Amino acid sequence: MNRRVFIYVLLYSLTILCLAACENSDDDDAVDDDSLDDDSVDDDTLDDDTSDDDTSDDDTGDDDTSDDDTGDDDTDDDDTDDDDTTEPETIKAMSFNLRTGLAADGENSWVYRKGIVAAYIEQEIPDVMGVQEALIFQLTYIEQNVPGYAWVGRSRRLLPDEYSAVFYRTDKYELIDQSTFWLSDTPEVVGSQFSTSQLCPRIVTWAELESLATGRTFFVFNTHWDTYHGDEVHERSAALMVEKIAEIAGDAPVLVTGDFNETVDSSGYQILTGAMSYQGASGAMIDPWITLAIADEGTFHNFTGTPTGDSRIDWVLYTDALTPFAAEVSHYNQDGSYPSDHFPVFAEFSWAEGK
Repeated sequence: MNRRVFIYVLLYSLTILCLAACENSDDDDAVDDDSLDDDSVDDDTLDDDTSDDDTSDDDTGDDDTSDDDTGDDDTDDDDTDDDDTTEPETIKAMSFNLRTGLAADGENSWVYRKGIVAAYIEQEIPDVMGVQEALIFQLTYIEQNVPGYAWVGRSRRLLPDEYSAVFYRTDKYELIDQSTFWLSDTPEVVGSQFSTSQLCPRIVTWAELESLATGRTFFVFNTHWDTYHGDEVHERSAALMVEKIAEIAGDAPVLVTGDFNETVDSSGYQILTGAMSYQGASGAMIDPWITLAIADEGTFHNFTGTPTGDSRIDWVLYTDALTPFAAEVSHYNQDGSYPSDHFPVFAEFSWAEGK
């Protein structure tokens, strides 16, 4: 019995030391265990999803979370039988840096703002949502408190650590495939990174989804780039994403979400959007803010509501099989309390004509 207790204590201590040494937020807040709620210190965080690409729990790819009436065409009234009245299929894609639940943020700690996060997601009802800085207890909280969603993803290390998970609506989509790769010269190696000067390993989690209504398929790639810009880490991250998107998705429609820790005039952004090339890689992603001529604004605000910069570091990008009709940097708050230190961003798309 004493040996078992010793092993649990050792594993938990290693996890906290790992997270404390590699807290990848945009400020220097320390890690404080007091910011965890009761479920955040449960040894259940050491489950299979932290070290295996089949990381989603059984219900993360299971349509059972959708209510019977959420995906049923019978909800239409009798006078809507005519196909001409069917609304065109749309996709609402969100990027949401949740701010790690281990940070010592005082009144902005996860335990105080998790309800605001859930309320915001329920208000916006994104069809797909890429989250960053997410720990397993944060993902579990959202799944349990916002009905109708499942998620895919895995920890960026073998030990419990942050996820770049992809949530999707189970009443609209079926999960076809999913995986995670590392932003490194060895993208299949767990925990690998481009430079030893990086704060942490960085990952891209992707999901292939099929519309239950139309059978159309598309891919979502979600990421969180490092704050370190030396050693061409961002250029190499962008180039690898261009290559992997082409390899995985081919000609299928693609959405990219993420916290890129760089603004939209940067080299990484230009490589992803095809404005420049790096080592032969040049992407075809499109920025809906540019397409819709929406003014740029900062997205990191450190819980103040006032952005620290004047350009987005959180992006939603798309390929030309989709057409954006709305995009927004959301300033949602409850009486001055914000869901995160980043503003969530989202864009809404219809399918391009003929696609």
